[in-house]
Parts: sequence; C-alpha cells; structure tokens
Amino acid sequence: MIDLLSGDIGGSEATSTGGSGPEGHFQQILSGLESMRNELADSSQVLERSKSTLQSVVDESSAALWICELTAVRYANPQAAAITGYSQEELSAMEFWNIIHPDHQAMFHDMRARRRSGEDIPNPIEYKLLTKQGEVRWADFSVAGPVDFFWGPGFVMSAVDATNRKRAEEIISLRNRQLESLFDIAGILAGVASESEKYSSVMNRLVEMVSGDAGTIRILDESTESLVRLAVSELWLDELPVDHRSHSAIASQAFRTGQPVVVNDYLAVDRANPALVRAGIQSVAAIPIWSSARKLGVVTVCSMSPNFFGREEIAMLTAVVEGLGVLMEKSRLAGQLLRSSQENKIVDELALTMTSNLDMDQVYEQFTTEANKLVKFDRAAINVIDGGRNSLVVKCLVGSAVPGMEAGTVFPLDGTFTQLVAELGDTIVRDYPVWDDPYWETERYFADSGLLSAICIPLFAQGSVIASFTFRSKEPGAFNHNDRTVLERLCTYIGPALANSELYQRTRDAEDALRESNTQLQRTLANLEEAQDQIVQRERMEALGSMSSGIAHDFNNALTPIIGYAELLLNQPNVLDDQETAT
Repeated sequence: MIDLLSGDIGGSEATSTGGSGPEGHFQQILSGLESMRNELADSSQVLERSKSTLQSVVDESSAALWICELTAVRYANPQAAAITGYSQEELSAMEFWNIIHPDHQAMFHDMRARRRSGEDIPNPIEYKLLTKQGEVRWADFSVAGPVDFFWGPGFVMSAVDATNRKRAEEIISLRNRQLESLFDIAGILAGVASESEKYSSVMNRLVEMVSGDAGTIRILDESTESLVRLAVSELWLDELPVDHRSHSAIASQAFRTGQPVVVNDYLAVDRANPALVRAGIQSVAAIPIWSSARKLGVVTVCSMSPNFFGREEIAMLTAVVEGLGVLMEKSRLAGQLLRSSQENKIVDELALTMTSNLDMDQVYEQFTTEANKLVKFDRAAINVIDGGRNSLVVKCLVGSAVPGMEAGTVFPLDGTFTQLVAELGDTIVRDYPVWDDPYWETERYFADSGLLSAICIPLFAQGSVIASFTFRSKEPGAFNHNDRTVLERLCTYIGPALANSELYQRTRDAEDALRESNTQLQRTLANLEEAQDQIVQRERMEALGSMSSGIAHDFNNALTPIIGYAELLLNQPNVLDDQETAT
C-alpha cells in the first residue's frame, strides 16, 4: 500500500517487474496504485454489504421507522407505510406531522418545541394517527437524536403499532363502564321508589353514560300493542314536554326491526317531532330492549350535536340496554309477585270489610286508600245510576276537587263514561280525553280541569250495571293494562257491596221512617190520652157541679123555713112570747 503523502511504497520489499531506473520506479508506483484500488474496492464492497445489511434490518424491522430532517421525512421503512397507509415514496415527500391525528397535532408540536428547548420529555409518547384511508390508529413513538447525517443533523423516529392494545383498553374501559352502569341501574331498580321514579333515574343514567342531552324509555302496552312512554330524563321533563301520544317513527322502527336505529341528522327526517326540533335535537339513537327472545320496548337517546352517535356510543348503549332488558324483566317478575301478594292482601282485607260493614262511606275510604297503594290516581268517584231520572249521583269521592262535581252532585247520565260502560258492560280507558263533539261535554269538563286520563269500571249487581267507579289522573296515559287488571279485580267486590249498601240504606231509611212514624204515633197517642184526661176531668167537674148544684138546692130548701122563721123572729121578737101566752 502506498502512503500518498510520503511517497513511500508499502510492503517489506518492492518487487521489480519492470527493471531498474525511472521506468521500473514508475512501474512500481502503478503496481502500488493497483493494489490500493483493489483494497478500496474491497472496502466499498464491505460498505455496500454493511449498507445492504442495515437497509435489510431497517426494512424488516417490526417497528415503523422514519429518518427526518427536522419534520421533513427523508426515509420511511415499509412498516411506516403499513401503519399509515401511505407508500414509502409518499411518506418521503411529506411532513411527518401530517400523519398525526388532528386531535393530537397540538400535543405533537408542543412536545417538539419542548424537545428543541432541551426539556426532558417522555419517551415513548402515545399518539393518535390518521391513515391515508381515514382510519384512526394508535402508536407509541420514540425519538432518537439529533443524529449527524450527511445532509446535517436529523432525527430517527420509531413507532410501534398500539392500535390493538388501545382498542383492547377501550373495550375493557367500555366493559367497565357498562358494568358500572348496569350495577347502578340494578341498584335503582331494586330501590323503594315508584316505578316512574325508578325508570326516570335509569333514563338519566343512560343519557349521562353517553353524554347525551335527553332520552325516553317506551315499553310495549300489550293491551293496545303500541309503545307507551314509561319514563323520561330530567331534561325532557323540564324542557321537552312531549305529548304522550306523539308518534315516534324512529322508536317504532327500532322496535319493529329489533335493531338499533341511528339518525345523526334529525333535522332532515320526515315528520320530525317539532318539540325536538325546537329544542335543538340533531342526533337520535333508538335501541330496542330485549329480554331473551321477547321485545320489551325501546330506549331513545337524543343529542343536540350532529353526528353524535358513533360506533362506540351505540355499542355502549346496546350492551347496557341489553342488560337493562334482563333487569327490567326480573324487576317486572318481582314486581308482579309483590303486586300479587299486595293485591291478595288488600282483596282479603276489603272482602272482610265489605262483608262485615254495610257503611259504604267507610268501605269506600278504605278501598281508595288501599287501591292507591297499587295504582296511582288523583281522583276516584263512584257514580250511581238513577235510571228513572237518567242521571248520575256522585256517591263517594276522594282526591282532586272539581267545581260542580262534589259528592252528592246529580248530573245527566248522557255524555259520560258511566253511560258508555253501562252500554258496553266493560271497562274503558281513555288517555287525554278531549273531544270536539259537544255530546262529551261532561268528560271534556274533567279534562279542562286538568284530569287528562281516566279508567272507568262498571259495577255490577245481579247482572246489571248499577254504577261506575271512575279513576282519574292528571298525567296523560297514566293507566295501563296492569292497572286495569288490578282495579277490575278490586272492583269486583264493590258492586255487590254497593247494592247491599243501598239495600242497607233503604232498610235503614225505612227503619228511620218507621221509627219516626212510631214516634209520631206515640205523640198522637199521648195527645189523645191527654185529651181524654181533660174530657174525663171536665166530665168530673161537670158531674161535681151538678151534684153541688143539687146539694145546694136541697140545702136551700131546708134552710128556707129556717131562714124565714129566723127573719120573722128578728123582725117580730115578741111573736113567740105572744104565742106561748095564748096557749
């Protein structure tokens, strides 16, 4: 090898092939240069082999690698292309931060500025990526550098795909949230509040779980085969007073298909509920409630944000509502068992009261108190039919007062629920009773007084409808199929009891009349006896007067000569002496 700086020929001894002299020396130089060229070629091959090995290692690395000059990508390996969806050439022509999801770009630039200022930052850092295809992925990024490259300082960025781990964490987090929500819901349903209060709390929990704005639970009313509102969230109660009868096409579709229905642009829906539109609702999701193979109802959650319901929110709602269906069915069965036990107890107590007490006022007071434990109502009244006058009499009344409809009020039978149940011989349930027909003026009067729903049950005695028991509520749709069954069962005993009470009342009235008649007769007899005594006394006095008059007359007859002689003697005192002298 030749040291070009000193001109010395490398090696222990030069081998002469071209003789001595300048030519030989030049030949030696050429030979040395040839040897140097061969060595350089060998070094180049080694370098190429090293470069090839390094390229192979980089290309076959399981981690995505970027070599960057500041933020400009100089090189990206195949794994970087695989994780981002861009080709290696596309990556090499773009700024590195373009692959960072918009949600994390501010964090990326902040970390970059802190690194450049010499601040110690975490390594690796978890970033959210946005692929060329719009897919969201996650990666743990590590940064090495600055490193001196032939173009100047640069950085080596490596990333390990964390998408599966992140999704697993999200699934675990989702499951934990689902379990937490189901645990809360189970606690709510196991509480002692009323059914409406329980399910309102459940609805609040579901809305809160997905950060929604409002929601409602509708259940199937088997008697009408339609969805009726069971509960609403607090926001709906306070700010969205939706008519109970309003049609919900989205909820109906979810119930009919048994699949979630999501509308992320509610304003574009035909027949959108005006109340929801006015409230600013823009996204709606309806999830059917299942229990085994039986559909129970639909949960609807609303948001004021467009495109609110994504895959995660729907998965969350679907899973929790599925658990809700199981809890609702268990709660329903437990409620039925408890309700049946309460019904049997109340029926037994009422039957005992009705068979041992003919005072209908006392029976009615106990009946309404016990019935209100099973069915919530605001007013209850027994309306007795007076067929002779085609009228009704409000016999017993409890609850909300309606002017002109107090106990004892008599009003026409026509245009009343009582007339209708008397004709049908069956119970009727009316929600929000408002009619244009003036025939129903009486019932419209109740509705105008704030009683918006009613259930009217015929009361039978000896096969005929003698009265009705009408329960009214200020809430529309307050009475369902279960309420009807319970009240009909309880009212079974009211008809005969009412008839017995009426008979008892008539008997008592007859007894009172007889007692009054006896009293009057006694007074008449007393008057007669007094008059008789007076007559006897008068006759006695008359007899005594007659007797006294006779005695006086006889006495006068006896006294007349005596008095005459006495007067004679008084007038002629010497008469007696002259008579004695004469004799």
